[in-house]
Amino acid sequence: MAFSVENENHYELVLPPEISNKGVNMRLAVLGGCLCLVCARKSRVNIWVMKEYGVEESWTKLITIGFPLTEPVDILKPLVYSKNSEKVLLNCDEKRLVWYDLRRKTITNVSVSGLPFVSYPEVCVETLFPLVAWPWRKVTGSRNKRNGRERKPRRIEMISCQRGSSWCCEQGMKLDK
Repeated sequence: MAFSVENENHYELVLPPEISNKGVNMRLAVLGGCLCLVCARKSRVNIWVMKEYGVEESWTKLITIGFPLTEPVDILKPLVYSKNSEKVLLNCDEKRLVWYDLRRKTITNVSVSGLPFVSYPEVCVETLFPLVAWPWRKVTGSRNKRNGRERKPRRIEMISCQRGSSWCCEQGMKLDK
C-alpha cells in the first residue's frame, strides 16, 4: 500500500514480477533517489530498484547477495552509491557498513575515521525542515529560498556513533577500508 502526499490518494504499489511474498522479509528504502525493495530470504538478499516511480516494468534487480559471500544478516539496507556509482554502501544489522562492488560482486568492510563504533547509519535529505536551522535560511510558504531562488535538497550522509552523537558531512564523505 502506498500514499501520495501530493494528491492524498492511496494506491497499491506493484512489486517486481519475480517476487512472491511467501517466506520473504521485505523492506522499502531509497537509493540514489529511486524507490528500492530489499527482499531477504534465509539463503540470500535481493535488492530491487524502481527506476521510474509507479512503472512496474522499471523494477531492476540491482544486487543479489548469497550468504556464503557474507554472514547472514537480519537487516540489510542500501544507503548510497559511491561517487562513480560502481559500489553501494550497505547497512548491515544497524551496526556495520560494507561496500558492495556491483561489477565484481564483492563485499569490503568499511570503517569511518574517528568513529570507534558505527550504529544506526542513515542517509538524510535536507528538506524544508532541516535537522539544523542555518541562520541564512528563510522558509516562506512552501518554498525554501536563498537569494530569491528556490533551493534544491542536498544529500547529507549522517553516521551515528555508539553514544548517540552524530557526524554529518557532504556527499564526498571519506570512508576508510
